[in-house]
Amino acid sequence: AEDHPEPGNNLGVAVMVHKHDLTQAETILLKNLSRHKFDRTTVLNLAVLYRQQNKGFQTLKYYVYLGDLLAKSLGEFDTDKVEQRAQELFNKRKYLEAIPIFENLAREKQEVFWYEKLAVMFFNQKKEDSYIKALKDLLRIAPDNEDAAKKVSTAAQNYEDQAREKIAKGNKRHAIQLLEKSVKIEETAERWVELAQLYEDEGEEILMDNAIRKWKQMSGQAEEQAQQEEMAASEATT
Repeated sequence: AEDHPEPGNNLGVAVMVHKHDLTQAETILLKNLSRHKFDRTTVLNLAVLYRQQNKGFQTLKYYVYLGDLLAKSLGEFDTDKVEQRAQELFNKRKYLEAIPIFENLAREKQEVFWYEKLAVMFFNQKKEDSYIKALKDLLRIAPDNEDAAKKVSTAAQNYEDQAREKIAKGNKRHAIQLLEKSVKIEETAERWVELAQLYEDEGEEILMDNAIRKWKQMSGQAEEQAQQEEMAASEATT
């Protein structure tokens, strides 16, 4: 029942209407909202409860919050209808209309599906920063998602490859810009040490020091991880 807001809502309303115990109803509804902070019905019930108690500030606060939530879900209380509408827009490739709805559903539901579709839309619109962000948000909730991890790595590798081409042609300034993009998408110790070298060649001492520090941090983390894995492996064999 904790996964769904309805039982808590029903209990809160029953206590408010039949028992006339507004204090207990408030406790139940606030607990429900802490578990389901985007549930529009709970927010409405709290606004009604505070209005009955003549608590103007809290009443206004929850009506404003409700208005904000409804504005993000096409005015619908039921997010199932919003999901259906979002899917229709996606299937018709109406990405400009679909993206804000998908962004909100992704934020509220924290499910891989919405981030995957956002990544597809941003990719088709050639919005690389937003595309990478959607993939990284996806990896935050599903770290083992190999497809998203591979796409992030590929985007970073493309910039690194372009940087190497520029280095080969002697264009170090442009190579720096490309490697900076690469490391912003996906940090590796190797990329930082390569950037440090390029910064040194271009006389950028502060940037070089920063890159070396990042390289040391990442090398240290990698070393620590390797030691932990080695210890775990030796424990397993003994």
